[in-house]
Amino acid sequence: MANKILYYGIIEGQGRVISLGAEGEFETLILDSSGFPEEIRGGEEIAVNGVCLTIQSNQNNLLTFNLWPSTLEKTNLGQLTPGTAVNLERNRNRDFYIK
Repeated sequence: MANKILYYGIIEGQGRVISLGAEGEFETLILDSSGFPEEIRGGEEIAVNGVCLTIQSNQNNLLTFNLWPSTLEKTNLGQLTPGTAVNLERNRNRDFYIK
């Protein structure tokens, strides 16, 4: 099966961290994406500071992500604090994920 995830490393917009906290066996990251130029849907994949994450939900431009322990160990996402700006890039093959 071909890899359907394609990023170019071109930042399309920024978001702001609302919260990062424990939720069961993973951490939940919530971002304000109102500064992003296009609509983002739940289920899409988006790079946050270069880390590909799946959007669990988008309610009023608040994106929710689940961060597994391995993601937190291998990235600096666990160091984010409320108010921190993050870079956002959409998956170029997003139509593959949107049905």
